[in-house]
Amino acid sequence: MTLAPQHLTLLARLPCLPAVEYKVLPPITAIYIVIRNGGDVLYVGKSRNLLLRWRSHHRAAELIAADTWIAWIGTPADSDDHTLAVLERRCIRSFQPRYNDMP
Repeated sequence: MTLAPQHLTLLARLPCLPAVEYKVLPPITAIYIVIRNGGDVLYVGKSRNLLLRWRSHHRAAELIAADTWIAWIGTPADSDDHTLAVLERRCIRSFQPRYNDMP
């Protein structure tokens, strides 16, 4: 899916790293967005610890091989599971990533 300009602008403002550098992601609570070069969003997820999540991510090899970046939206460490799930669903609906099921 080609992203609307406002989505590209939002993504460009987020902190991000090339996916191959996932070992230096911050250990923070966050919603993360995997973006292919060119702007296609491939995956959206949530994590209590972004670094640990990517060290054991079930799609890590597939997503890293796809020439991608990992962007994230940091959230307060005390965010409850419901809040994280709501934020994740909103991002999935907005970006319609290829590898997420639509809730």
